[in-house]
Amino acid sequence: MSFLEGDCVELHDGSIWIVKGCHHPVNKVIALPRLLDGYKVKRLGEALRVAYRYYRHFIHYVDFIGRYVPVIPRTLIKKHLSALRTRCSEDAGILGRLCNELIDLLHMRCGLKCGVTGSLLYGSYSRNSDIDLVCMDTDSAYKCLMKLRKEGLLQKLSLNEFVVEYFQVSEGLDFRNHLKLVQNRVTQGRYKTRKYTLRIINPEREYLVLGPYVFERYTDMLIAKVVSSDYRTPSIYAVNVLKPNITVGRKVFIVSYRVRFTEIPENSVLLLSNALMALRIDGTVVISLDDPYTYVKILT
Repeated sequence: MSFLEGDCVELHDGSIWIVKGCHHPVNKVIALPRLLDGYKVKRLGEALRVAYRYYRHFIHYVDFIGRYVPVIPRTLIKKHLSALRTRCSEDAGILGRLCNELIDLLHMRCGLKCGVTGSLLYGSYSRNSDIDLVCMDTDSAYKCLMKLRKEGLLQKLSLNEFVVEYFQVSEGLDFRNHLKLVQNRVTQGRYKTRKYTLRIINPEREYLVLGPYVFERYTDMLIAKVVSSDYRTPSIYAVNVLKPNITVGRKVFIVSYRVRFTEIPENSVLLLSNALMALRIDGTVVISLDDPYTYVKILT
């Protein structure tokens, strides 16, 4: 039984957790709390605070991530909800119908295998819920999604929709920088009357940035230029570090599992503060944006 990004697990205490990443320690699952006693946890920082306060026994150092994260023993999992194997329930009414329409559209037009994640997967949705999907990557996935956007089948978020989302879940980006990224993002937008988010996963590609690492530290300030963009989750960007001059001759990747950091355009210059920088055994430098106190500013 494999656990993939976007899957959900229900523990014996009734809490719902969302699986992060596609690679996990033996007999364990890396996940973040999402629903506890009816309360939905939306931000990364809040999820980590909940885990440290109520599930501190889950916090362990994972060598291929290079940090302490919540790790759930599989013996404590009551139910595994697989995103890629699940369509939207007919009980969800119009929301469920539009969700399944989108799944079918992505399959017929783009050849993408998609399934539902988020509240529609674990059953705590409302009639105003968004459509959150997980899709397995293909070589032509992004080109096809851009074509659907050009045809108007996948629309951009309106400014009002963005503002609501920003104040609900934003972390690590100020309003202007978040808006700059979301305006042209095709993995997030609106399908007919519903907001959607697509997590495009490619488990093999994650090996580019997984440890073990020989050294980790947080950077005070770092400026990097994006060499190649990425639409997948996690987003893995090849970058050139401009300042400080500490990575000469090494491959450098910036990585994030958060959709807000997908599709950063090529040639963007980023200012990062408080980002975790790790050195792999092969000399590759991996810089993570997935700390609640990491801040990203787009300079150009």
